[in-house]
Amino acid sequence: RAFLFGLFWFVPALFPAAALAKGPLPPSRLFYLPSVGLAVALGVLAARALRFRPRATLAAAALVLAAFGLQSAAMASLYKDGRKFHEHNARLHPGYWKAHQNLGLHYNREGLYAEAAEELEKAAALAPEKETAWVNLVVLAMRRGWGDRAVEWAGRAVAANPGSARMLALLGTALDQNGQLEEGLLVLKRALRTDPEHPVALHAYGGALYRRGDYAGAAAYFREALLRSPSMAAAHENLARALRRLGNFALAAVHEQRARELRSLYVHGGGA
Repeated sequence: RAFLFGLFWFVPALFPAAALAKGPLPPSRLFYLPSVGLAVALGVLAARALRFRPRATLAAAALVLAAFGLQSAAMASLYKDGRKFHEHNARLHPGYWKAHQNLGLHYNREGLYAEAAEELEKAAALAPEKETAWVNLVVLAMRRGWGDRAVEWAGRAVAANPGSARMLALLGTALDQNGQLEEGLLVLKRALRTDPEHPVALHAYGGALYRRGDYAGAAAYFREALLRSPSMAAAHENLARALRRLGNFALAAVHEQRARELRSLYVHGGGA
């Protein structure tokens, strides 16, 4: 009965866990609940085997425990070093885009920008339909001043995701920041025509107006973006900058504080 209880616990609990485990690197916490039933079933089998073949059962149990111990020790050393952990995953799953993205983001945090770009480009090439992969790559290029590369990658992102307002906004921003002002503004207007409600497109157009000295117009677009995505920290930051230019320091301080709160939530895993 205990064996059947464990088995009937394990199998039904496994299905939702497997459904949530997208990709080859699912979080182990998804399988905590199913593993309870499996442990009960295996425990019953081990107890029965112990009565009939105690020495063989104990030897097998010792080998299993030793194997798990060695594996845990190896994984513990990886978990202590973020770079080693992500490099291990990228080697283990070379065809999985998210493994390369995670490694690229880690390299970026460590200031290894060339290595970060290489891994992020691999991620985008493996999953060109994933907009996040392109955003990470193009934003890195823009922040490092690699204007031509940012434009090239953003153009590939648009080609891979036709009709995406977010990717058009990315390309328009890359063009604009690369000094291709007329072309950039045209692409940003195209993004808004594609989806007038998209917060990223609204925010990007506001950024273009800000760079042209139209602070009132920029503030208006940043507000529109925040109406549709109140947790967009960058929109709060940029609205604060525009408000300071307009002399509204009190309201600027409010948005600066909100941006800091959202950044803190993101850094600590709150998902903002």
